[in-house]
Amino acid sequence: MACRAANTDAQRQYRTENPECDRLYRAGHSEERAEYNRRRNAEHPEYKRKYNAEHAEERAEYNRKYRAEHPAELAEYKRKYRAEHPEEEAERDRKYHAEDPEEYAANSRNRRAREANATGTHSAADVRAQYERQRGICFWCPAKVGDTYHVDHVVPLILGGSNGPENLVIACPTCNHKKHAKHPMDFAGVLC
Repeated sequence: MACRAANTDAQRQYRTENPECDRLYRAGHSEERAEYNRRRNAEHPEYKRKYNAEHAEERAEYNRKYRAEHPAELAEYKRKYRAEHPEEEAERDRKYHAEDPEEYAANSRNRRAREANATGTHSAADVRAQYERQRGICFWCPAKVGDTYHVDHVVPLILGGSNGPENLVIACPTCNHKKHAKHPMDFAGVLC
C-alpha cells in the first residue's frame, strides 16, 4: 500500500510538472479512458455519486461556465435531442405539468412573452401573491374565480404591455376572453 501511495503521488507530481504530456496522453487514449470510466461506473455506481457529492460546487461552476461559453452548441444539442426523443420530451413535460401546474403555466406565459418581445418576467409566486391581493375576485367584475382563474395582462403584450408582475391581474375566464387584446380603457367601456 505504501508503494502504491508513493507511486500515485509521483504520478500526480509528474502530471503537474508536465501538463502537456498528460494532455497528449489523454487525447491519444480517449476511447480507452471512456471505456474504463463506463466499466468503472457500471461496476461501482457509488464511486460516481461520491465524486459528484464531493465536487458539487466545482462541477456546478464548470457547468455554468460551459453554458455561458457555448450557448449555440447547447441549443443545437437540445433541438436535436427533442427531435430524436419526442416521447421522452412529452413525458417530461406531462410530469412537470402534473407536479407543479402553476410554475408550468408561469413558464409558458414567460416563453410566449419572450416570443412577443415583451419585457419582464413573473413566477408562480407572483401570481399567487396577486390572487391573495385580489382575494380570489376577478379584477374586471365581482365574480369569485376559485381555481378556474386566468392570469390577464392589464395592458396586453401585443400593445406593448410588460410581462412583469406589475401588469398582471387575476380574471375570470369570461372577462379574460371578452377582453382578449383590448386596451384596459377600451374594455372598461364594454363593461359599463
